[in-house]
Amino acid sequence: MSVFCYVVPVWGESYSSLFTDVCLPMLMTPGNLGGLLHRQNDRFVIATRMSDWDEMRQTKSYLRLQSLIDVRVIFVDGLVNMDTPHGAMSKCYDLAMRDSWDIDDDVYYVFLTPDSFWSDGTFKRLEELAQEGKKIVLTAGLRTNRNAVTEIIRNRIATSPNNPAFNLSELIALALNNLHELSLAHNWFSTSFLNVWPSHIYWIYKKRFLMAHCFHLHPLLVKAPKHRTRIGNTVDGDFLDNLGYSLHDQYVVQGEFLGVELSPEGRDWDSVLEAPSLFKVIRFALVYAGATHWHNFSHRILYAVDPHEVILEPFSALEETVVKKIMRFRKLRPLFGGMGKVRKLLGKVKKLLKNL
Repeated sequence: MSVFCYVVPVWGESYSSLFTDVCLPMLMTPGNLGGLLHRQNDRFVIATRMSDWDEMRQTKSYLRLQSLIDVRVIFVDGLVNMDTPHGAMSKCYDLAMRDSWDIDDDVYYVFLTPDSFWSDGTFKRLEELAQEGKKIVLTAGLRTNRNAVTEIIRNRIATSPNNPAFNLSELIALALNNLHELSLAHNWFSTSFLNVWPSHIYWIYKKRFLMAHCFHLHPLLVKAPKHRTRIGNTVDGDFLDNLGYSLHDQYVVQGEFLGVELSPEGRDWDSVLEAPSLFKVIRFALVYAGATHWHNFSHRILYAVDPHEVILEPFSALEETVVKKIMRFRKLRPLFGGMGKVRKLLGKVKKLLKNL
């Protein structure tokens, strides 16, 4: 028998209220937690501070969550350094995994964040993929403007408190009409591209559809390994390699459901935006991408408001050309053996690109 362990780290007044008032109600829709009442052994783990917990446990959404699933709370006071958010979240996931090591059945972790939610039917699909034998499910969430989308979600919850669900098409439309500036900085059509960290590359067409190829994807579902494995600094980095699962066991979601992150506006990236550079993308990939990241990037992800109206040409021709040129350098990554070799190899890459 399989046990699903949903984990969310949350701390700080703004994130706690965002989670309980906006994101948690969207996680309890009929196609997500609201439709999984038959799973008696599942649990929902909240890793938080005592002060934040005092507020969260009194909310209507938390009381409803208790009626749907067994809720466990892990207090992180004194255990987690909150000064580095990504590292703190990884530590919280670590603590949640340690809390479930006593379960004898197969355990699947669903790694959630307090500022995101998913299209209706996502969690049911995760169950299906687990039954099909997939051990890791990787997905690309879209960053949206928090203020604008939060207002829309609050209105939705107020008018339909029992079922505020967004189906996939509705959520794609909402996301594409409210993309965060960091998401727009990954658009290959833009002259303000984030070359310094091109972990995602998008081709966006008139807020109707978005094609993507991504090195870094979020492991939404992970089957617990037989051995104890720590996450490290980030859940999408060394943790995936340390699990020891083959690429065949990994499933890249290519558009069948969507996660939306609510990101604050006016973020300071300390980076210059410029025209997209094929060389800088390849340099990034050769330095930072491992086998899993290259595997992720090889998949086309497509989010379309109406799949029937998608006309990929001429966009797919440009996408295929860019992706093909980048993928030519995939096998060079294992050859790296220090920054001296990196610089020499990157010089060769520049010459090769001129001839492609």
